[in-house]
Amino acid sequence: MTDEKTLQSGSSVVADDLGMITARASAELSAMAGDSLLLVGGGGFLGYYLVQAVLAWNSENHSQPIALTVYDNWIRGTPRWLEDLKGHTELDIRTIDITRPLSPNTPHHEWVIHA
Repeated sequence: MTDEKTLQSGSSVVADDLGMITARASAELSAMAGDSLLLVGGGGFLGYYLVQAVLAWNSENHSQPIALTVYDNWIRGTPRWLEDLKGHTELDIRTIDITRPLSPNTPHHEWVIHA
């Protein structure tokens, strides 16, 4: 049974993790400032932390946010945590299966992470 204290504890672990990730990856995130990042396979465990880290970094660095696009085929369904993030202006979530050829009209991204 999940209680309020357990949820708060879990949230604090995630917040601590994101703080550590953004601090340790600050040079890499700063290099992407103002650019677009494509995260392929963004619906999994690694994708969760990468999406959250970029959005956390963006919230602290408003002048040049990273435009984040997430591609996934959602074979296991779209995770609720990602659905909850819809509406972030720097986040574009797309259903794309990269095992198939991409459209010639696929937008350009300066950075790509395959998760």
